[in-house]
Amino acid sequence: VVSGESASRDVRIALAAVGSLCAGYSSVCLLDNIVCMVCSLSFPYDRASVVGYLKAMVGASGGVWAVLWKALFQQADGSGLPQFLAAMAALSLGVSLLALIPMETLPESRARSRFGADEKRRYGALSLAMIALPLFNVVVSYLLSNGTIQPTPALGFADIAILVVPLLVLLLPPPTFNNEDAPGNQSASPASLSTPLADSASSSIPFSVAIGGLDFWLLVFVQFTIFGSGVATNQNLALIFESLGSPEFAGLAVALFAMTSAASRMVVGVLSDQYASKFTRFNWVQVVTVCGTCSQALISTGNLMACAIGVVLAGFSFGAFYTVIVPIVNEIYGPEAFGEILATQLASQAFASLLICKLLLSFFYSRAAADAAVCTGVDCFRLSFIVLAVMCGASFLAACSLERRRRAAMPSDPAKG
Repeated sequence: VVSGESASRDVRIALAAVGSLCAGYSSVCLLDNIVCMVCSLSFPYDRASVVGYLKAMVGASGGVWAVLWKALFQQADGSGLPQFLAAMAALSLGVSLLALIPMETLPESRARSRFGADEKRRYGALSLAMIALPLFNVVVSYLLSNGTIQPTPALGFADIAILVVPLLVLLLPPPTFNNEDAPGNQSASPASLSTPLADSASSSIPFSVAIGGLDFWLLVFVQFTIFGSGVATNQNLALIFESLGSPEFAGLAVALFAMTSAASRMVVGVLSDQYASKFTRFNWVQVVTVCGTCSQALISTGNLMACAIGVVLAGFSFGAFYTVIVPIVNEIYGPEAFGEILATQLASQAFASLLICKLLLSFFYSRAAADAAVCTGVDCFRLSFIVLAVMCGASFLAACSLERRRRAAMPSDPAKG
């Protein structure tokens, strides 16, 4: 319907907008955020590792759609667009609804202690399977961009096969627990349970109190700038490289962003759990803002190599922040109003998309293009990314203030907030 002539232009635009809204709601609100919240509460001693892996899969799968479009759906006349959108819609909503059916927070038990050898083996297997996906997409995108290979259905089906490989972890033996520590066993002693203080309602902060605090708005500002600059980079890579006269590198840049974003989510998650006493999650937010500032400054130069490095740094900052924001909110404010506070925090992403991607970049791009349909040259995005670099620099100051304010309030063990 979107690409056909069976409806007016206004109707097609309205349908596309509604479809985008439903797809975004199902994949982000119904599945992504809820799953991350449940896992943050269920695995208090390894919450960043689990959330990081989940966020990594989201980032890695982003590169899948670019390969699937080229390999299975792209047609010279654009006739493959409806099928592509239908496949995305079916998978997005269908998988979200099916995954939510068994979703629940784990009860207080041995399962809520730190990961043991069995869990670490399963996590390692999942990590290796996940890493294969962005690597495949980067290699395929590179070979497609330089004409070494041509898009074929086999590439698309291979990508889908690698995407579902993590499901094989279900074939591994599940973790075993002692009888006295088994979930639901009433004889389990209180000492055997690993229930962190942060997960008790008595230590929670109400939403009305949280939203009135400076820490809340410092986090909102950091999220606004990092998310906005990351999305501005990722969604405009085709136009950026087209303006630089190298449109063939756009697919590779998208894959690089997805791979770096996915890897950073998982790596930063593990490191922020294992070395929390030496390098807190707020220190990671500082690193994220520094990388975001450098990425936008490099992209503003208009040099191909600098832009490539900038894309990698943007992917790192974008992905790493996604990992730490969930446990940070959980550990600062507790479980009572976790959903309300996190959802309000994430709402800043919508404003970032509107103000940065829709208004800021469009204004400077149209201004540089003058009356031309397509802008060419380094000036097309230079001012946009200079402004974003300044904003990310300001977010670094906000991150430093947040780290200083929370230094004495946050424990060295993230599970004892």
